[in-house]
Amino acid sequence: MKSLVEHRPARQRGAPLYFQVYTVIRQWIVSGKCTPGEPLPGEQELAQSFGVARVTVRTAMANLQREGLVEKRRGLGTYVAQAQPAHTTVRASMADVLRHVREIGRGTTVRLLGVEDVGVPPGLRDVFGGESSLQRIVRVRSVGGEPLLHVVTYLPRAVADRLDASALRSRPLLELFEQAGIELRSGRQTVGASVADPTVARALHVEVGEPLLLIRRLHCDARLRPVEYLEVLAPARRFELHMELDANHLGSIEPHRAD
Repeated sequence: MKSLVEHRPARQRGAPLYFQVYTVIRQWIVSGKCTPGEPLPGEQELAQSFGVARVTVRTAMANLQREGLVEKRRGLGTYVAQAQPAHTTVRASMADVLRHVREIGRGTTVRLLGVEDVGVPPGLRDVFGGESSLQRIVRVRSVGGEPLLHVVTYLPRAVADRLDASALRSRPLLELFEQAGIELRSGRQTVGASVADPTVARALHVEVGEPLLLIRRLHCDARLRPVEYLEVLAPARRFELHMELDANHLGSIEPHRAD
């Protein structure tokens, strides 16, 4: 463990100090750099290593303990928990993240947080050109009772009016599209990163400022008209993105430098 704390991590702007300490130690544990039953450095040693106050370390360790990653032994200190908590991890292809999310199990449940008519956000005016308003649907999808996805969907009024609104609380939108005779034929997707604001943090049961995977996706019909636009947020620690490489991808990842 000593080698892990010799290098002070760079502080992230906007993230609370305790959360930065929590994130680094958590990564040590879940990556296997710390083994179950291994003692962790004391509060004073960690505080000096991270360049923070002991109370900051204490708060970070309390969060790790609540998550079941560490355990305190009276008179002995804090240890990596012997039994690590089980979490659902989604291993998804870069080509189609959401398809894999839909396949992660039959135990997925939906909680509807809100449905409202809104003006077209500035960033979507090029997507929904000509629309004066959209229906905004906010839902949380959970697996085994654990929140996994925070999903915000925007629908044109002509699409929203054809759907069974009462079914939004329990059924995937794709099923409602099929029921309404709306066929999705094309789309585009981007994958990026974000952090949890207070609203999303409460919905996903994560800390404010926690890194999140951000998936933006647009679905269109056969005439290339937009049917739905989604913004999906998920805890980054719960996802693994992967892609297959062929011979054309096996070159060096180092940037080329002009001579």
